[in-house]
Amino acid sequence: MPSTTAFDLASYNGKKLLLFFYALDDPRCKEAVQLMNELYAIRQEYNFDIAGISINPDRAGEVQRYNQSNGISFPVYLDYNRLLYSRFRMTGGIGFYLFNKQGKWLATKLGSYTPQEANLADNWRAFASGYLKFGYFPADEPLLGIKPPLPLFKGKTLSGSILDIKELYQV
Repeated sequence: MPSTTAFDLASYNGKKLLLFFYALDDPRCKEAVQLMNELYAIRQEYNFDIAGISINPDRAGEVQRYNQSNGISFPVYLDYNRLLYSRFRMTGGIGFYLFNKQGKWLATKLGSYTPQEANLADNWRAFASGYLKFGYFPADEPLLGIKPPLPLFKGKTLSGSILDIKELYQV
């Protein structure tokens, strides 16, 4: 059940916080929620916490069903009158804000600024890792010369055959 109490940033002091905003209608919400669930599972090991902010407070029953069906175990607060949405200058239906141990804002990543063709989870995981220090490297990022120095892709040659960069670099 989403919390009916108001979100209080000060109650998270002492740990870095990833504050995740989501709207049920955002087409990339499920992918973002899956990532947040993954991060929530490792939060204690890396001394950070996650809280969710549902920007659908008028649909509390739907939010509760959505959270249950998607296995959300982190605390979720309803953003009544979209006060937090406005306060943090959130745009779009999904995004997150990172705060340090003292509750000071560090960074923001919004779905509305993440290209549709990009893998949202990989993009956000790489971004958050830089601040939360959980050591994530994207599959297409060169690492000690082992991985290809360009993004993974497939393409059609002029003769019509499929060229897969993985075959050339044996990732």
